[in-house]
Amino acid sequence: MPKQQQSGRPDGANARSSKPADALEEAKAELERVRADLAELRRAHEAQARFLVVERLSVAENAAALLKEIEDLIADVKWRRGVMKAYEEELAILRTSRSVRYAARMRQAARALRPRRP
Repeated sequence: MPKQQQSGRPDGANARSSKPADALEEAKAELERVRADLAELRRAHEAQARFLVVERLSVAENAAALLKEIEDLIADVKWRRGVMKAYEEELAILRTSRSVRYAARMRQAARALRPRRP
């Protein structure tokens, strides 16, 4: 008679008594793997958070520089508009003056009389 039957235990009872211990060890090992994965995820999350902070600071600095440049360009455009307005007013005055109008007719006549170059 086999030893298992001699002890009065049914077949596989010894195997079953070692299964809970094995299951507990497997669960502990799985828990350790999960904890290690969680620690890696935390480190990765912290690294990503630091990277995002640096990136946001960089973007903010670039945006501030661009805003300053835009303000300078807007001021330059305003100044140029003022200058162009003054030039346009002077040109309008010249166009309406008699001397310019008469001189334009004289230039046209002089062009007509000028000999053509071959």
